Amino acid sequence: MEEEPNYFEDIAPKINRKPQIVILARQEEEQLVSNRISLSLSEPGLQGSELLEWTEDTDGGWEEEDEQDLNVDAVLREQKEKIRQEKKAERLKRKLEKEKLMTSKLATKIS
Repeated sequence: MEEEPNYFEDIAPKINRKPQIVILARQEEEQLVSNRISLSLSEPGLQGSELLEWTEDTDGGWEEEDEQDLNVDAVLREQKEKIRQEKKAERLKRKLEKEKLMTSKLATKIS
């Protein structure tokens, strides 16, 4: 008796085992859960209740804006306002044309 050919031999799935990952136990120090919002009294700002003298550092903080930056901001504001005014004028013009067209249609109807 003749064996039938196996037509599905080349499409049979090939099973490859994935490498096994082993998770080792943590040390006891790492297992302790730390509270993220706990208050620590060892911080220097919390040690004493007396007020200290305030010293200002002139190096940091808000720096004064240059006149050039202010001029650029003013120019941008003016340009935006000009564009708004142009758009407003265009809308008003279209509205007036539409109203004129509607009234002219009513006035020309003669029976």
